[in-house]
Amino acid sequence: YYDGHIQHSQVILIGGDYITKDICRAFVTPFDTAEDLKRKYGTAQSERVDPNESVEIARISGRPPISVKRQDLCWIIEARVEQILDQLRATLDEHQLRDKLFGGMVLTGGTALLEGIREKTESYLGLETQVGFPNGIEGYKDIITSPMYATAVGLLQYGGQDHTGLNGGCRGWLSRLWNRVMDGIGATY
Repeated sequence: YYDGHIQHSQVILIGGDYITKDICRAFVTPFDTAEDLKRKYGTAQSERVDPNESVEIARISGRPPISVKRQDLCWIIEARVEQILDQLRATLDEHQLRDKLFGGMVLTGGTALLEGIREKTESYLGLETQVGFPNGIEGYKDIITSPMYATAVGLLQYGGQDHTGLNGGCRGWLSRLWNRVMDGIGATY
Protein backbone atom coordinates (compact mmCIF):
# COMPACT_ATOMS: atom_id res chain seq x y z
CA TYR A 1 0.00 0.00 0.00
CA TYR A 2 1.59 3.25 -1.12
CA ASP A 3 0.30 6.63 -2.26
CA GLY A 4 -3.29 5.68 -1.42
CA HIS A 5 -3.37 2.47 -3.45
CA ILE A 6 -2.31 -1.14 -3.24
CA GLN A 7 0.96 -1.19 -5.19
CA HIS A 8 1.90 -4.84 -4.92
CA SER A 9 0.27 -7.97 -3.63
CA GLN A 10 1.76 -11.43 -3.64
CA VAL A 11 1.07 -14.71 -1.93
CA ILE A 12 4.04 -16.43 -0.34
CA LEU A 13 3.10 -20.08 -0.50
CA ILE A 14 4.95 -21.06 2.65
CA GLY A 15 3.24 -20.14 5.91
CA GLY A 16 2.28 -21.28 9.37
CA ASP A 17 0.84 -24.60 8.20
CA TYR A 18 4.29 -25.53 6.91
CA ILE A 19 5.73 -24.88 10.35
CA THR A 20 3.07 -27.12 11.88
CA LYS A 21 3.74 -29.88 9.33
CA ASP A 22 7.47 -29.68 10.07
CA ILE A 23 6.70 -30.28 13.75
CA CYS A 24 4.43 -33.21 12.81
CA ARG A 25 7.19 -34.86 10.80
CA ALA A 26 9.99 -34.20 13.28
CA PHE A 27 8.17 -35.59 16.30
CA VAL A 28 5.63 -37.95 14.66
CA THR A 29 2.75 -36.11 16.28
CA PRO A 30 -0.79 -35.29 15.07
CA PHE A 31 -1.38 -31.97 13.31
CA ASP A 32 -3.56 -30.57 16.13
CA THR A 33 -0.88 -31.43 18.70
CA ALA A 34 1.82 -29.83 16.54
CA GLU A 35 -0.28 -26.67 16.15
CA ASP A 36 -0.78 -26.54 19.91
CA LEU A 37 2.97 -26.98 20.50
CA LYS A 38 3.74 -24.18 18.05
CA ARG A 39 1.33 -21.79 19.75
CA LYS A 40 2.20 -22.63 23.37
CA TYR A 41 5.95 -23.26 23.22
CA GLY A 42 7.12 -21.97 19.85
CA THR A 43 9.24 -18.93 19.17
CA ALA A 44 10.98 -17.50 16.12
CA GLN A 45 14.04 -16.84 18.29
CA SER A 46 15.37 -20.16 19.57
CA GLU A 47 18.37 -18.51 21.21
CA ARG A 48 16.04 -16.96 23.80
CA VAL A 49 14.81 -20.35 25.02
CA ASP A 50 16.25 -21.96 28.15
CA PRO A 51 18.32 -24.88 26.78
CA ASN A 52 17.28 -27.02 29.77
CA GLU A 53 13.52 -26.54 29.31
CA SER A 54 11.68 -29.62 28.02
CA VAL A 55 8.27 -30.19 26.44
CA GLU A 56 6.19 -33.37 26.56
CA ILE A 57 4.89 -34.38 23.12
CA ALA A 58 2.04 -36.81 22.42
CA ARG A 59 2.63 -38.97 19.34
CA ILE A 60 0.59 -40.88 16.77
CA SER A 61 -0.10 -44.59 16.23
CA GLY A 62 0.03 -45.52 19.89
CA ARG A 63 3.65 -44.44 20.24
CA PRO A 64 4.59 -43.34 23.72
CA PRO A 65 4.92 -39.60 24.39
CA ILE A 66 8.41 -38.15 24.28
CA SER A 67 10.13 -35.34 26.09
CA VAL A 68 12.15 -33.00 23.88
CA LYS A 69 14.07 -29.85 24.56
CA ARG A 70 11.94 -26.81 23.83
CA GLN A 71 14.92 -25.37 21.98
CA ASP A 72 14.83 -28.29 19.51
CA LEU A 73 11.18 -27.52 18.80
CA CYS A 74 12.03 -23.85 18.31
CA TRP A 75 14.94 -24.61 15.95
CA ILE A 76 12.47 -26.35 13.64
CA ILE A 77 10.14 -23.35 13.80
CA GLU A 78 12.93 -20.82 13.34
CA ALA A 79 14.33 -22.61 10.27
CA ARG A 80 10.97 -22.40 8.50
CA VAL A 81 10.44 -18.78 9.60
CA GLU A 82 13.81 -17.91 8.05
CA GLN A 83 12.77 -19.59 4.80
CA ILE A 84 9.59 -17.50 4.77
CA LEU A 85 11.60 -14.34 5.46
CA ASP A 86 14.07 -15.24 2.69
CA GLN A 87 11.16 -15.34 0.23
CA LEU A 88 9.83 -12.06 1.58
CA ARG A 89 13.27 -10.45 1.25
CA ALA A 90 13.53 -11.66 -2.36
CA THR A 91 10.09 -10.20 -3.16
CA LEU A 92 10.96 -6.85 -1.58
CA ASP A 93 14.21 -6.66 -3.52
CA GLU A 94 12.79 -7.92 -6.84
CA HIS A 95 10.00 -5.34 -6.84
CA GLN A 96 12.11 -2.57 -5.26
CA LEU A 97 9.67 -2.09 -2.40
CA ARG A 98 12.04 -1.38 0.51
CA ASP A 99 12.18 2.37 -0.16
CA LYS A 100 8.38 2.56 -0.17
CA LEU A 101 7.92 0.98 3.25
CA PHE A 102 8.03 4.18 5.29
CA GLY A 103 5.91 2.60 8.01
CA GLY A 104 7.82 -0.67 7.89
CA MET A 105 6.39 -4.17 7.66
CA VAL A 106 3.04 -5.28 9.04
CA LEU A 107 2.73 -8.98 9.80
CA THR A 108 -0.70 -10.59 9.46
CA GLY A 109 -2.05 -14.12 9.65
CA GLY A 110 -1.87 -16.65 12.44
CA THR A 111 1.93 -16.85 12.34
CA ALA A 112 2.04 -13.15 13.28
CA LEU A 113 1.04 -14.36 16.77
CA LEU A 114 4.19 -16.52 17.07
CA GLU A 115 6.39 -15.38 19.94
CA GLY A 116 9.41 -13.41 18.69
CA ILE A 117 8.24 -13.15 15.07
CA ARG A 118 8.21 -9.34 15.07
CA GLU A 119 11.73 -9.09 16.46
CA LYS A 120 13.01 -11.83 14.14
CA THR A 121 11.53 -10.08 11.10
CA GLU A 122 13.04 -6.74 12.11
CA SER A 123 16.52 -8.16 12.57
CA TYR A 124 16.37 -10.46 9.54
CA LEU A 125 15.03 -7.91 7.06
CA GLY A 126 16.33 -4.72 8.65
CA LEU A 127 12.86 -3.15 8.59
CA GLU A 128 10.68 -1.88 11.40
CA THR A 129 7.93 -4.42 11.92
CA GLN A 130 4.64 -4.55 13.74
CA VAL A 131 1.89 -7.11 14.13
CA GLY A 132 -1.29 -6.03 12.36
CA PHE A 133 -4.57 -6.14 14.23
CA PRO A 134 -7.79 -5.19 12.42
CA ASN A 135 -9.23 -1.86 13.54
CA GLY A 136 -12.23 0.26 12.71
CA ILE A 137 -14.58 -2.69 13.07
CA GLU A 138 -18.13 -2.30 14.28
CA GLY A 139 -19.52 -5.39 15.98
CA TYR A 140 -18.02 -8.86 16.37
CA LYS A 141 -14.76 -7.35 17.64
CA ASP A 142 -14.13 -10.29 19.95
CA ILE A 143 -14.27 -12.65 16.96
CA ILE A 144 -12.30 -10.94 14.20
CA THR A 145 -9.82 -8.59 15.88
CA SER A 146 -6.87 -10.93 15.48
CA PRO A 147 -3.91 -10.82 13.09
CA MET A 148 -5.37 -14.06 11.70
CA TYR A 149 -8.12 -11.99 10.06
CA ALA A 150 -6.27 -8.71 9.46
CA THR A 151 -5.68 -9.20 5.74
CA ALA A 152 -9.24 -10.25 4.99
CA VAL A 153 -10.73 -7.46 7.09
CA GLY A 154 -8.35 -4.89 5.59
CA LEU A 155 -9.19 -5.94 2.03
CA LEU A 156 -12.89 -5.80 2.76
CA GLN A 157 -12.53 -2.34 4.30
CA TYR A 158 -10.40 -1.17 1.37
CA GLY A 159 -12.90 -2.56 -1.13
CA GLY A 160 -15.74 -0.82 0.66
CA GLN A 161 -14.18 2.57 -0.01
CA ASP A 162 -14.71 4.71 -3.09
CA HIS A 163 -11.79 4.11 -5.44
CA THR A 164 -12.67 6.27 -8.39
CA GLY A 165 -9.93 6.30 -10.94
CA LEU A 166 -9.04 2.66 -10.45
CA ASN A 167 -10.04 0.67 -13.54
CA GLY A 168 -12.62 3.27 -14.47
CA GLY A 169 -13.80 3.52 -10.88
CA CYS A 170 -15.37 1.06 -8.54
CA ARG A 171 -17.49 1.85 -5.57
CA GLY A 172 -18.35 -0.39 -2.70
CA TRP A 173 -18.39 -3.84 -4.30
CA LEU A 174 -16.49 -5.24 -1.34
CA SER A 175 -18.72 -3.26 0.97
CA ARG A 176 -21.61 -5.44 -0.10
CA LEU A 177 -19.43 -8.53 0.38
CA TRP A 178 -18.41 -7.26 3.83
CA ASN A 179 -22.07 -6.93 4.82
CA ARG A 180 -22.73 -10.50 3.66
CA VAL A 181 -19.74 -11.79 5.63
CA MET A 182 -20.84 -9.94 8.76
CA ASP A 183 -24.40 -11.25 8.33
CA GLY A 184 -22.96 -14.77 8.09
CA ILE A 185 -20.87 -14.28 11.22
CA GLY A 186 -23.90 -12.93 13.03
CA ALA A 187 -25.93 -15.98 12.04
CA THR A 188 -23.16 -18.33 13.18
CA TYR A 189 -22.42 -16.68 16.53
